[in-house]
Amino acid sequence: VTIRTPNAGVAGSSGAIVLESGTVSLGSSGLLSFRSGDATGGRGGDVGFMIGSGTTGVGGSISVKAGSGKAGGGIFLTTGIGGSTSSGHFAVATTNAGTMGVSGYISFKTGTSSSGQTGAIGFTSGAATGAKGGNIKLTIGSGDCGSGSSFVASAGNMVEFTGGSMSID
Repeated sequence: VTIRTPNAGVAGSSGAIVLESGTVSLGSSGLLSFRSGDATGGRGGDVGFMIGSGTTGVGGSISVKAGSGKAGGGIFLTTGIGGSTSSGHFAVATTNAGTMGVSGYISFKTGTSSSGQTGAIGFTSGAATGAKGGNIKLTIGSGDCGSGSSFVASAGNMVEFTGGSMSID
């Protein structure tokens, strides 16, 4: 099944496609789900979200935002289970820069808080039985001009009481 808008004219833009569940005054709004079917004797189908290329300006973005509520909704990205081999690979990467630019920026950041502690960020490799736990590696890329880039780690400041500490075991 293909759902698409027609091509645009010479100076226009192609149309938008909106898939949206309706609002509700009491209760939960409907589920919106994208899923490929299961496969027996083969692999499950892919689900892809891709943006077309352009020749001018900034490329289009993909935004994923959880809903607001008494507590905010979560975003969970999980790789598939390997029944008898490895689980799926998870990669977050920017693409290579053009000839005159810099490659993109990756940021992991929690929100601010006005009357409580802000959220934590954790990088943890899983526990292993009968083998060693996985490595965590932080590496700065090499360059061929100027000074090398820095690795900076800072503990939190406090207006009152003691500032945060840093430990490496």
